[in-house]
Amino acid sequence: MSTFNRAEEIEKIAKRFAWLLLILAFLFLSNAIETLFPDTVEPYIDYFQKPCALLVLVIAIPVIRSSILVKRTGPYNMFEDGGYIGAMFQRAAAKAFIFTYALTVLFAVLDNLVLNHLTAENFAYIVLTYSLTAFSIAFFVLTQDSDHNDSE
Repeated sequence: MSTFNRAEEIEKIAKRFAWLLLILAFLFLSNAIETLFPDTVEPYIDYFQKPCALLVLVIAIPVIRSSILVKRTGPYNMFEDGGYIGAMFQRAAAKAFIFTYALTVLFAVLDNLVLNHLTAENFAYIVLTYSLTAFSIAFFVLTQDSDHNDSE
């Protein structure tokens, strides 16, 4: 029987959460594609969305279980305790915000070319997709060094 390592469990939770956000980004992207091209992709979109939704559940259930285990071992706030994962989450969130802000500025500059052809729903899906993808990728890149150090 393995012993419970709180720090490793918190790191697993954070990484699984980042994977969840990336999968949700793909779901938002599929919604955007579905609203942009309803007649073309409607017969096929369920073949993508249903497995992604199932994957969200498969990943979310262990995250919830692990979160409950961590809470039982004592109070913890990864953003206040000065931990490595909390710092990486904050850095990834800051980078995602900057990239998303840059995207919205780009859309504003390309107003006549892009925004006139998008509905508010499409714009929201695109921005959510971009933001969640930017966060997930930034988090994975920032924590990649710790993954290499752990394997050595």
